Amino acid sequence: RYGEGQGLDKAGINAVKKDADAVSAYAMSEGLWYLTRHLPENHAIMVCLGEGLMPKIRVHFYATLRSLLGRKTVEVEVPEGATVRDLVHALVAAYPVLRGELLRRDGSMEPSIHIFLNGRDYHYLPQGADTPITTEGLKLDIFPPVGGGDRGR
Repeated sequence: RYGEGQGLDKAGINAVKKDADAVSAYAMSEGLWYLTRHLPENHAIMVCLGEGLMPKIRVHFYATLRSLLGRKTVEVEVPEGATVRDLVHALVAAYPVLRGELLRRDGSMEPSIHIFLNGRDYHYLPQGADTPITTEGLKLDIFPPVGGGDRGR
């Protein structure tokens, strides 16, 4: 299929690229499965998911969290069906400097942190921290405690 996009307009070239990306992702996942087939199941799955196949979520930070990280936004990979709680743990794994801000000593989520999904604080969503994150059209913002908060440390 080499040269398949030759002579096509931009839409045709993009379609060929999309097909090539799908084939590459399939080949990579099959290769990873083959290489990890003798490992325990959980590890093999995590290796496959950790190779850039998971959706990325862009997270916007504000106030002291922004200065702590040294940037306004980060991208973090989370598996399909991930929850707010999973996102927090993924952020802490990717950016350990956030551990003391987002998690309590016992590893539970810091309740005074405000995580907004499309403008709604997760505390007030029906499933709270167990609210699934959909990557489609998501705007995710994290604010530090307002007025101090009871940090439970």
